[in-house]
Amino acid sequence: MDASGIVDNIGMTRNGVLQYGGDQSLYVVFEPRAKKLADGSFKNCHFITIHLPGGKNTVVREATEADKARFRPQWNAYEQGQAQAINGVPLSEWPALCEQERAELRTLNIFSVEQIAQASDITLQVMGPNGRELQRKARDYLDLAKDSAKVEQVANENLLLKEQLALMAEKFAEFERTQKSKSRAKKKDEDQEEGD
Repeated sequence: MDASGIVDNIGMTRNGVLQYGGDQSLYVVFEPRAKKLADGSFKNCHFITIHLPGGKNTVVREATEADKARFRPQWNAYEQGQAQAINGVPLSEWPALCEQERAELRTLNIFSVEQIAQASDITLQVMGPNGRELQRKARDYLDLAKDSAKVEQVANENLLLKEQLALMAEKFAEFERTQKSKSRAKKKDEDQEEGD
């Protein structure tokens, strides 16, 4: 089976969006290209490039409506003229790799830390003798990032609660001052009535 057969599998629908197993590990780019017609003229078309991680197989073809639905975030970015981001943490942002390792991984169509963490056994074999170790490091890095995000979320929630508590304490102090002021005014009125 060629690379396009791997990519063209039929998916199930969920909430009207096509779902395919393993799509999150693909790096997909839409781009405009001119297609030569039978009469020798050219027609502007939308092409899709699908990089399959772990090999040098790259699918390049005219984009179909199914591609646009299947890879909706990338298609939307392309239509809006925005950069089509890599799904996950780019290799350039992972300090565990040197530039040579990044270049080698890019030749294997691996562009993100998540692609390494989710790599199949076949992909790990293609990556060479340190493939499994690199996968373990990638998983550890992502777990740490996830844990750090949770810690940051709790810290932000804690800060918000402290701000709310300070605001409540301020309102309560203002309420006490108002009550004391009313109490003094009432006592003063009572004292004046007794004196009269």
